[in-house]
Amino acid sequence: MISADEAKKLTIEEISRNIIDELTEVQVAILGAIREKKFSIVYEGHLTSKAIRVLNELNYKIYKMPFGDEVSYKIEWRKLI
Repeated sequence: MISADEAKKLTIEEISRNIIDELTEVQVAILGAIREKKFSIVYEGHLTSKAIRVLNELNYKIYKMPFGDEVSYKIEWRKLI
């Protein structure tokens, strides 16, 4: 049986992996949009508040778009031209 401390440590590691996975998926979508000369994406997946905070810190604008029982996010970056 694992201890409570070990369980806490493993849970925190799993949360960190999930955030990294979310941000990796978003990054792939952003890079695809850049290749298509777009300045935004609609991400149809779950984003944790921590992932949203990271994106905000990187100066992305995030708009939550409820759609029935699902939620999408419009993620955009400013047009510099």
